[in-house]
Amino acid sequence: MGTQLEGGRFFGRTLRRRSVAQLTLADVVYPAGARLPSHSHERAYFCLIRRGSYTETYGRRTRECRPMTLVFHPPGERHAQTFSGSPVASFNVEIGCEWLQRATEWSGHLDQPAEFHGGEVAALGLSLFHEFACDDKDSAVTIEGLTIEILAACTGSNATACGAPHPRWLVEARDLLDARFRESLTLRSIAREAGVHPVYFATAFRRFYHRSVGEYLRWRPLEYEGLPGNIAPFSGSRRNNCVRLHYGHDENLGAITSYGRVASRAGSTHGARYDHRRQNARRGD
Repeated sequence: MGTQLEGGRFFGRTLRRRSVAQLTLADVVYPAGARLPSHSHERAYFCLIRRGSYTETYGRRTRECRPMTLVFHPPGERHAQTFSGSPVASFNVEIGCEWLQRATEWSGHLDQPAEFHGGEVAALGLSLFHEFACDDKDSAVTIEGLTIEILAACTGSNATACGAPHPRWLVEARDLLDARFRESLTLRSIAREAGVHPVYFATAFRRFYHRSVGEYLRWRPLEYEGLPGNIAPFSGSRRNNCVRLHYGHDENLGAITSYGRVASRAGSTHGARYDHRRQNARRGD
């Protein structure tokens, strides 16, 4: 039958662990050349491979996991791993039972494995790792929102915003964020105020405002103080500093440094677009 790992437990060495909204997030490393016997996990989880590679067998199938591979494992899935000749760093996010129940609300079931090799879903996983390292008042809502987006992709749900540009409920929700950005808000409470499902809210907000709700909450105080938009929350240096605060050096950063440079450029672009719109509004354009 093999081993079943209870909730919150992973093979390997856990460098850091954090719990948010019935999620257990863990940065785990595995030694080079290790072999993990066939086993299962009591709870569902997904993992983002940050460094190294390994071969995983599950059922009669095999998958190759390398940096920027994100894999979802449903509860009870039996799998075994053979690691390559270099250490592997994996960011694991375990899903509480309530999350599995909520998945059915957005027309999906988290009972099948899923994998993504790079692309948008893996990028969301990397953003989630950054938020895991940045333990501030806004990180919890961002973690919840990013997890919802990742799980929606794992279910194959097309939970994206639709209809007329900037629906009224979304504009009103943004006004609420503008008025209460100093408070400790949760994604579910904001969605409840807007009268929509949290998944619909999270995906619609990203579509129309090009950032997650948590990223917007971080950026809003900067705008309130009149600081330039291009130092808003996409700043790569800020995110890397959060990681270094916990890990002390770059050894465990994996692909983060290069991501920070890309994210920083993305932030400058978004900031420039916003400043341009704001200047046009002042001129009455």
